[in-house]
Amino acid sequence: MDSRWEKAFQYLLAYKEEFGGLAVPRRYKTGDSFALGAWVLRHRKYYKEGDLKLERVKRLEEIGFIWKIRESSSTVSAAKSTSIT
Repeated sequence: MDSRWEKAFQYLLAYKEEFGGLAVPRRYKTGDSFALGAWVLRHRKYYKEGDLKLERVKRLEEIGFIWKIRESSSTVSAAKSTSIT
């Protein structure tokens, strides 16, 4: 696993801890401006296209990663008002 991917994965875990789920809004950024929402979106795309390494698929599925989602306005609003540091 490369360190950039691992760092992003840790941001995702922190998001789950803070918000109680993995429905990361598309434009969500962490406190230090990491574009976590874009990272999640890319990984959904890679998965759909069959371009995501099996090891990464397994790790994401172990934490309950959501491969298909429809953002609810309440999730987006909650995430915009708080960020991960």
